[in-house]
Amino acid sequence: MRRKILFLSALLIFIILFSGCTGSATTESLITVGGTGTINQEPDSLKIRVVISTEGKTAEVQAENAEKVQEIITSLSELGLTEKEMQTENLEFYPKKSWQNGKEKLEGYRAAHHLLIDTMQIELAGKIGDMAIQKGAEQVSGLTFYVSEQKKAESQSEAIAKAVEDARNQAEAAAAASGMRIEKIKELSVYKYEQGNIPVIYGRGMTDQAKEMATPVIPGDVELTYSVNISYIVVK
Repeated sequence: MRRKILFLSALLIFIILFSGCTGSATTESLITVGGTGTINQEPDSLKIRVVISTEGKTAEVQAENAEKVQEIITSLSELGLTEKEMQTENLEFYPKKSWQNGKEKLEGYRAAHHLLIDTMQIELAGKIGDMAIQKGAEQVSGLTFYVSEQKKAESQSEAIAKAVEDARNQAEAAAAASGMRIEKIKELSVYKYEQGNIPVIYGRGMTDQAKEMATPVIPGDVELTYSVNISYIVVK
């Protein structure tokens, strides 16, 4: 008798669980689309990299290069840049060697200082590059204009809204063509993509005439694009 009761109890629990699972299982019809929204923004910041290097026969090149670096930093400060807008990215000091007749020969030494300038004073772009080369920098590269995080935050809502509207229009068209209508959003993902400017490279190969001229630098707009993937539940 006891076994019969246990069997009936187990059977009852199984029936309850099975009916609960089948009752909650529903089949949803989905339409998944992707939308994009793009806005053009005027950059309010720039980054530019300056490489100052010195080569010579003795290890004194390190001290000589340090003097060059200090002269360039002083000149940048005179342009209006602050210490917070300049930072060292990398330092190099190493011997230059060659192989002659199967033997290693010390040719000299090289010291280099990689300086990153990150500022919102974009009107100084040309002057920074020109001044650094004139003061002995080996290379000025990676001049890139960009939009600060604060400015992007002010306009990202507009780009996302455009992307969602684009996706909604596509979904409504697809649903109507299928004889259905959108009920609600099931899933939504947002992705960001930013298109910057092409970097400008300066170098010691500039002509004397070019060194005497102020290099004109015109920042173009920066594209800020958001894309969304949205899955909509659709019904008849």
